[in-house]
Amino acid sequence: MALISSRRRAVTTKAAELIEAFETQFGRTPNGLERDRLSRQATFATRRSKSHDGQTREQLLARVDTHLRAEVAGGLAGVAQSALAARNDAPGPQSWSPHAVIETTLADVQDRKAGWTRSDLTRAVNAALPDYLGTPDGVDVATLLDDLAEKALRYAVPLDAARRRRGSARGVAAGQRRLGLPSPWRAALCHT
Repeated sequence: MALISSRRRAVTTKAAELIEAFETQFGRTPNGLERDRLSRQATFATRRSKSHDGQTREQLLARVDTHLRAEVAGGLAGVAQSALAARNDAPGPQSWSPHAVIETTLADVQDRKAGWTRSDLTRAVNAALPDYLGTPDGVDVATLLDDLAEKALRYAVPLDAARRRRGSARGVAAGQRRLGLPSPWRAALCHT
């Protein structure tokens, strides 16, 4: 609406006079509603009457289009140019070790919860990996996450086995299976 109507939203001289008169008469500043009504009165008192030869719809749309293009000119194009220019300066792939990522991942999930799921593990793998892997457009990232999570699962033990023996964990879906790590898991990881 601001593009179609060019009225000011600031307090006009006439509105300031009315607000000052209100403060003098009532000994307080007007609240938001009173300021709005005083501003409307000032607008109606000072506004020119409408002409009867206004803009056609096509003229209005052309004016809005011109205004928007002037506002955006260079703005979005500048952002696009900056993004394209920055591609050449992107950092190279960071070195990392699958063993270190798995160890960090297992420590992270075990520190967060005693019992965790495969999705918790995959999320932790993603967090443990460096930001720049060097894969083209991130195509292979999902496969890499799954592979590392699968390798990390070798050190996990299902916590639901004891619950199933007691009869309280029947029909647990594979993705919801609770996992944990045995006490000497770091030692087992170091020997692989």
